[in-house]
Amino acid sequence: MKIDHKPRFNLRLVGLPDWLKDSNSYHVIRKKMYEMMSCRKGHSELEKMGNCFECAGKARDRKHFLKGLGFKSYAQYYEWRKVHELMIAYQTDQEKFKKYKIENYMSEEKKDDVV
Repeated sequence: MKIDHKPRFNLRLVGLPDWLKDSNSYHVIRKKMYEMMSCRKGHSELEKMGNCFECAGKARDRKHFLKGLGFKSYAQYYEWRKVHELMIAYQTDQEKFKKYKIENYMSEEKKDDVV
């Protein structure tokens, strides 16, 4: 079975600014979103959170923040987040298993055959 490693074209991510496609901006935006989500009241039910004036204001602020960054909808933001989380997981796996490359365990004769 042949594995296809071509990058997939995602229609939701079309039109994003280039700086959002940079993986360094991911952590900054996620940190800001977490800060904007926190409410001091700690609601026990989702209905109470929906009726809370402070939580409604924070939800509105998050929406305007995402629009200001260049996202068109929450779906586009979540898709962007999913792509960046996959990229980070892939990079972590590559670093974790770097020491287990097969070349490290081959004899010198077989290394020449592979290269």
